[in-house]
Amino acid sequence: PLSSRLSGAPGNVLSFSETRAQQLVNHRAERFLCFNQRQLSRIYPSAYRIDSSNFNPQFYWNVGCQLVALNYQTEGRMMQLNRAKFMVNGGCGYVLKPPPMCKGTDTHRHTHTH
Repeated sequence: PLSSRLSGAPGNVLSFSETRAQQLVNHRAERFLCFNQRQLSRIYPSAYRIDSSNFNPQFYWNVGCQLVALNYQTEGRMMQLNRAKFMVNGGCGYVLKPPPMCKGTDTHRHTHTH
């Protein structure tokens, strides 16, 4: 069940296919974000991508997923987006999450209403 899947032990990396991860983003985004504040998650391309195309990694970065795997053999906009994201930190291989995505942060405090 989803509840046990989203309550992994510290130090574990849980892997989700893009299909399953997209369901979580669409239907349980806040819970997925809270999970990603405590755990590492890896999103990998669907087995149906026989052409090695890439999904949009931004959806998963937006809910705090740390490891978003793309098909590096396939150039295109999604690989450009991936390269651009990691260029902002000098190309060192990681980018720190914004404070609202970190454990212990009150996410409601950072929400603005206009």
